[in-house]
Amino acid sequence: MPLLAPDGGRMAANGVTVADVDEDGRLDVLVPGVTSPKGMVALFFGEGDGGFVRGEVLLAQGAGVPGAEVPRTVFYVGGGGPRGLVSGNSNVSPRGLSFYPATGPRTFLDSHSLGPDGSNCEQAEPVALIADGGRQVACLNGVTTPKRIKLGVMLSDAGYQAVGEALAPGARSFVSADFNADGQADLLMLTTTSLTLLGGDGAFGFVDAGSFGLAQGSGAGRSSIAAADFTGDGRLGVAVMGVVDGGARSDLFMVPLSAAGFAAPRPVPLAPSRFHAAVAPAATVGAAALVTCLRGNPTGSWVELVRFALDGGVFVESVSPVTGCDHVASGDFNGDGKPDVVTTGDGRVNVLIALP
Repeated sequence: MPLLAPDGGRMAANGVTVADVDEDGRLDVLVPGVTSPKGMVALFFGEGDGGFVRGEVLLAQGAGVPGAEVPRTVFYVGGGGPRGLVSGNSNVSPRGLSFYPATGPRTFLDSHSLGPDGSNCEQAEPVALIADGGRQVACLNGVTTPKRIKLGVMLSDAGYQAVGEALAPGARSFVSADFNADGQADLLMLTTTSLTLLGGDGAFGFVDAGSFGLAQGSGAGRSSIAAADFTGDGRLGVAVMGVVDGGARSDLFMVPLSAAGFAAPRPVPLAPSRFHAAVAPAATVGAAALVTCLRGNPTGSWVELVRFALDGGVFVESVSPVTGCDHVASGDFNGDGKPDVVTTGDGRVNVLIALP
């Protein structure tokens, strides 16, 4: 089921996020995009039966003019702090994060700059709630050499305070979770050749907690990771994907983690002549899984549902064709406990509802 772009035409999306934005118990879809006017976030509100209602279009600062903010990632913040949306932006100076304050359950103001100063956020992610109702936010700064992951705090009055940074040379992506089960939020950083765990110290700082080398091949281009309890054993793992060997093949594998560090990776079988473009945890009840975008060589797009077993088995449960799949997210959009999927690509936003 395609969702219409705000102008009724095609939408060049930079990603897709699933969240209960209006806090009505039904999942919604957020799409950071660069369609006309340049610099916007589109909202689609879930109706709980697999259908969606198109919401308003939120404009980034300077939308439609050269140098405007271009939202790359977007996420929802609520709870005890200021309610609204946060986007990480590229093509922006001097700040890489923006905040869209909520004015009602489904209404938001256009963005205002948040921080950090002198930054350009290739990726922005929420890290953890803090005691005063604020929220830690991490920003992968792609302008500095070497790259840095800058950490700030969104304050309860919707202000921003920079609190630290971690060096991230060669970083392609990162994900935040408590990987070593010490009660602190950690950062797991992906480069083309390694995974590096930056352990949170509880005082807005990070320490190097170990690395895991990735078989490089020639022209390695791994660029996407997702963290979840894929095996259902209470331990977090990370799924890593990308194109390797100069674009000749794609690989996808899951790496379990524990307090002792990284465990042996579990490769995921791949269909011939198809390349993985993105990966995300699948929304499931009582089962561990992830969803991936597949791109054909030379044409075609598919969504793949992959499941993991406690005995170490990895198997592909289903592969479904879709019109465009550059980014993917998952949620239970109709309340049946099965993993539904939303993708963006080829100017479309597509929703796939799991079969009964």
